Amino acid sequence: MSGERPQPRRRRGRRLGPLVLAALLLVLASLPLFVLPAVDEPEDVRAAPVDAVLVLGGGDGERIATARSLLPRLPEPAPVLLLSVPYGAPLLTCGALDAAPAVEVRCLVPEPFTTSGEAAVAVTMAAEAGWERLVVVTSDYHVTRSRVLFTRCAERLAPGLRVLWVAGETEPVTLRGAWRIATEWPSLLATPWDHEPVCTGEPDFPA
Repeated sequence: MSGERPQPRRRRGRRLGPLVLAALLLVLASLPLFVLPAVDEPEDVRAAPVDAVLVLGGGDGERIATARSLLPRLPEPAPVLLLSVPYGAPLLTCGALDAAPAVEVRCLVPEPFTTSGEAAVAVTMAAEAGWERLVVVTSDYHVTRSRVLFTRCAERLAPGLRVLWVAGETEPVTLRGAWRIATEWPSLLATPWDHEPVCTGEPDFPA
């Protein structure tokens, strides 16, 4: 009898093994996608004047903070700063920034208020204005999916536009950080089939 007791433990170990392996693979896959995504080197961002800096909506303030730190380091002339905000949101952040008082700050209201909507409106605006260099600031976990959507729109509407990426850092090891990554996975997996909007539309600025 005593020799049969370890068997249930071995069975549990065999059942848990694939789950542990799957969790490990998920963590490893998440690192380059959401924790250490591909962004542009600071010297590349500062290599030439930038037409506009776009801060995507969302985050917990790290996107605005990153843009505030970036603006004084960009070569002159100062770029337009676009802040993506949803309809009905307070527009207090569209005032002049202390870090770069010469910057023209505009609130960009995409419709719909999604990353696809932001890409469509921003790239349409860049194409109409003849911009050559656009810096997009978002959270590190949001860079990979945003890049796919912006690349799709730029290839269609503004093939001469260079989009550079700067990431605001978050804390992925926290419960909140892990939840963000978990919710970003399904959105990223659905991106190849996300064709709405079709990268056309007019920017909308609140009065």
